[in-house]
Amino acid sequence: MPPFTPTPEEEAHLNDTRQPALWGCLITFLVISDVAIVGRLWGTWTSVAGHSRVMAENICIILSGILVNVIIANLMAATHYGLGLHVYTVNVRDPDYPSNLSKTFRHVWVTMVLMSAFFMCIKMTLLFFYKRLFLVANPKLRIFWWANFVYNVLWFIGGTSFYLFQCKPVQWYFLQYYARYHRPVPGGMTGQCDATSVLHVSLPVIFSLISDVSLLLLPIMAIYQLRLDKNKKRGLMAVFGIGLVAALLELARVLALLIDTDDKTDPSCKYM
Repeated sequence: MPPFTPTPEEEAHLNDTRQPALWGCLITFLVISDVAIVGRLWGTWTSVAGHSRVMAENICIILSGILVNVIIANLMAATHYGLGLHVYTVNVRDPDYPSNLSKTFRHVWVTMVLMSAFFMCIKMTLLFFYKRLFLVANPKLRIFWWANFVYNVLWFIGGTSFYLFQCKPVQWYFLQYYARYHRPVPGGMTGQCDATSVLHVSLPVIFSLISDVSLLLLPIMAIYQLRLDKNKKRGLMAVFGIGLVAALLELARVLALLIDTDDKTDPSCKYM
């Protein structure tokens, strides 16, 4: 098989890379998330109430810990194969191109499929925590809590199904690069990916943002109904309102996807 030949313009950017930043972010997030989860479980276990029963929020946080480790492991594998490099750089370094490019997006695909389950576990952890903390005794709050619960379950089903079946057959998501570079596709497979545009891929994130806002409103509504003076209420609302930062970060992620993401010509470098 002849090696991949880049254009003169591509040769000038062969050494461009986002991989150091990507590795740094992945390792940092892995350490922070694992420490936070272990700390949360340890704090619950050492409390008096924590010994009496297994709480749903703890099960959810354990599941989220397992999922985040699997997700980061897949992103690390994707980075090993070429995520963070230009497509042409990955191909130049791969004597059997586009094998490494296909492997890169196989791990990206696994990450996307698992991401909805991870975020659902995080959201369910918060929901069960709020239920235990505020008891959700108020009928209106109880309805709002169940609305959040049902919405999160439906979002999980919809998001997972979308990422799982965005291509037909499903493995065409990462096998399509063989056809794109006019190489024999493993198994002689053919397929299509009509739902992989940036706009389509960002839709589950947008619906997740709606859920984040609802989760933010739940404790604020509960605090508002407590019999406390206004200053204490404002203080508690400010503490729980920190979740607004996460919602703003998710909004920034949506905007970044829509404005500065290339899902066609250079996905391994700019689809991040």
